[in-house]
Amino acid sequence: MTAGRKASGITDPKKTWMAGHSLGGAEADTYMQANKGGDIGGGGMLWGAQILPNAAAMLKYPVPVLTLVGDLDYGSARLTKLSPYWAAGVRETANDPARSPVVVLQNVDHSDMCETFKVPGDLPSASPPDVATAKIAAASAAFMSRIITGNDEDIKTMVEHDKFTEQFMKPLNEALAQEQKGDWCTKAQLYIAGTYASKVKISTTVHPDGYFSSWPAPTAALEGGLVHIEVSEVNTGGAKPADDTLGATAKGFVPPPGRVTAISVGCRMIPRAKIAELLGEKDAANAENPCRAMNEKAWADGQRAPAYILARYNSSTPCNGCEPGLKVVFGDDNELGSEFKKTPFHYYVGGDTQAPAVSGKFTIASPTTLTDSEHSCQLMSPARFYDFLVFDAYAASRYVSSQTSAAMVV
Repeated sequence: MTAGRKASGITDPKKTWMAGHSLGGAEADTYMQANKGGDIGGGGMLWGAQILPNAAAMLKYPVPVLTLVGDLDYGSARLTKLSPYWAAGVRETANDPARSPVVVLQNVDHSDMCETFKVPGDLPSASPPDVATAKIAAASAAFMSRIITGNDEDIKTMVEHDKFTEQFMKPLNEALAQEQKGDWCTKAQLYIAGTYASKVKISTTVHPDGYFSSWPAPTAALEGGLVHIEVSEVNTGGAKPADDTLGATAKGFVPPPGRVTAISVGCRMIPRAKIAELLGEKDAANAENPCRAMNEKAWADGQRAPAYILARYNSSTPCNGCEPGLKVVFGDDNELGSEFKKTPFHYYVGGDTQAPAVSGKFTIASPTTLTDSEHSCQLMSPARFYDFLVFDAYAASRYVSSQTSAAMVV
C-alpha cells in the first residue's frame, strides 16, 4: 500500500480507494476484509471478481464496495454465480442505490477489463474495446463520486445501473426458486396427473445432492377424496435445498457463490394410472414423454430472460466473432428402469465428445422410469436454461490457449 502511494505521487491521501480486476480483485477483497478496511477510507471496487467467501461477507463489508461484472463474463464472476449477492444486497429504497451494489454491464466480457488480453475460457465481448472501456470507467466513476459526494446525478446513475441489473437477476432468482423449493417437481407431477390434477394434493421434499443411494420413492394415498402425493426431489450440480436465495437476507443466511443453477432436477413422481386407480377410475393411460414436455416447459420458462439476451441468442452474430447460439433439440424420454436414480441428466457443450454430432445443436433427452407405482424424470432445470441462454449456448466460441481444451462439461 505504501509503495503504491509513493508511485502515485500522492503522499497524503485523504480517501484511499482499492480496486482490482479478476485475481487482482480477489487480492483487493482479501486485503480489505483482513484489515477491516484499514487505511482504505474511500471504498473498494472489484472488476470481474467477487467477495469471498459468500454474500454474507458483502453485507458486513468494512467499506462501500462495487462488484462490477460484464454480462458475458464466463468465469468465476459469471452473473449466475453472483445472483445470491444481488438478492442479498438489493437497494433499500427505489431512489437510493445499495452501499455495496452488484452492477451488470451489457455486452461486456471479463477480457474487456484487461484490454488486449483475451482471458482463456472467457466469451468474446459484444462491444468495441473503446465502448466497453467507457462503460467500465463510467460505472466506476459514478460509484466513487456517489460515495464521496452523494451527488444527485451519481445517485441517479447508480439507481439506473441497479434497475438494469435487476432485469437480469430478478427473473433468474425466480427461476432458481422453482428448483430450490421443489416447485418444478410439483409442476411436473401436476402435468403427469393430467385430467386428475384437480384431485391431487402435492407436497415435494427436496433432498441433498448426492442422496441417490437412499433417495426415497414417492408415495400416494387417498385421503378425503384427494390423492395426497409426496414427490421426492434431488437436484445435482447447483444450489442445495437450504440455499434459499430469495429469502437469504431475512433468514440471516446467504449461500456460497457456486454456479447456483442445478444441472438436473430429479423428480420421483406417481403415474397417472396409479392416481386414477386410487380414485376408483379405470383404464387411465399414463402420460407420454412427460419429461420431454417438462423440458420444453423449462425452455419456455427460460425465456423470462431480458429481451436483449433473447435477441442475442437469436442473432447470427451474438458477440465479436462468435458462432450463433447452440440450438436446442428435445428428444423423447430415455427409459432407464432401475438405473434412473443414479443417472442425473447432464448436457455437454463446447466440443465435448459426448455432445450431439449435429453441428450447432444439442439434444436434451431425460432419463426416466415408469412402473406401476412411479413415473419419474431427470429434468433440465429452468434456471439452467436461463444460464444456457446467457452463456453456454456460445461455449464453442470461448477464448482458448494452447494449453486449454475447448471442451467443457457443464
